[in-house]
Amino acid sequence: MKFASRFSSLIAGAGLALVLVAPAAAQPTAFATDRARITFHADTPMQAIDATSTEGQFTYDAKTGEFSALVPMSSFKFQNAQMESNFQTGHVAVNEPGPKDKNGQPTYPNKAAVLSGKLDRTIDTAKEGTTEVTLKGKLTFHGVTKDVTVKGTVTVKGTDLVLAAKMDIAPAEYNVPLPKLAGKELGALMNIIVDATLSAKP
Repeated sequence: MKFASRFSSLIAGAGLALVLVAPAAAQPTAFATDRARITFHADTPMQAIDATSTEGQFTYDAKTGEFSALVPMSSFKFQNAQMESNFQTGHVAVNEPGPKDKNGQPTYPNKAAVLSGKLDRTIDTAKEGTTEVTLKGKLTFHGVTKDVTVKGTVTVKGTDLVLAAKMDIAPAEYNVPLPKLAGKELGALMNIIVDATLSAKP
């Protein structure tokens, strides 16, 4: 009986030791979503212009801080069908072919806006809370690429990252044709709001 008792104690002790030295579960480092919400607003003398897309494709690498986003231009929904048609066929012209690629096939530079860059600080994905961040990178829109700085927040909720950001862009800087009234361009500044929940990927 004494031997059995000592054996049981040894087994229990070994089990405790294994628990103590077992490595902690690895924290997720890759996050993504294809349902990011992006809205933009522009004021004009006649009426405000608002549009929303819920098809933004976002990725974030917690190891490197690298972030990327792709938003199909045809995914934006407007207040009315005429505005949507004008946007897709006139102002942005999503189906207008661009320069040919190396295989001789036409490109379509207006089909999507692409943002890529790096956050200015590391996000601890193991600790819930909100962190203010700044992304510095490049925005390619309407076939034009420019340096941008975007301020926002990243909130860790369980294994998700919730992103919120705002930025302003001038369509004229991206060669987007705008209608004019009394010599002034309408919607000369677009206010963009981003809300996205990125889930951890295996």
